[in-house]
Amino acid sequence: MNDFDFVIRNPQEEDAEQIICSLTFEITFADNRVNESVKDALTAALIVRSREIKAQYPDKRIVAANYIDTDKLKKLSFYLARGFTIYNTIVVFKFDLDREILCYPLWQKHGIARSIICTALDYLKTQGKTIATLGTHGNNQKAMRLYTQIGYELYGLRLTVGYEID
Repeated sequence: MNDFDFVIRNPQEEDAEQIICSLTFEITFADNRVNESVKDALTAALIVRSREIKAQYPDKRIVAANYIDTDKLKKLSFYLARGFTIYNTIVVFKFDLDREILCYPLWQKHGIARSIICTALDYLKTQGKTIATLGTHGNNQKAMRLYTQIGYELYGLRLTVGYEID
């Protein structure tokens, strides 16, 4: 097994009609042994390949994006130093499945999202899971209000760093 895997999917013909908005990527090393020079080369290769795709689809907006937890400052600094910027903030919530799930029958059939989430929480609990997490964009007030009403608690923030391909 290699110390790393890296794949960039070529755009398919059916993608040509869609907006190619982002190439989401994650560079992961076996046993968490990060090799900065390899990571740097892979990031550079991603940008080169993204520019090639942009040349094929000049009217499309292409962003190479990576999701980074806010406590990963070294990883965040790596991408910011290479011209990436913060594109979005994702608010991450967690639910302790050892607690009672507050999905009252009165709420059922009145709120589809609430019902789906509560059903998923019940299912996860029957599967022996102890924590459920979910995330939403930092400006989605309705979702954040719903999640906290159900019993989710703030767990962290995740940033989307992106490199706009021009």
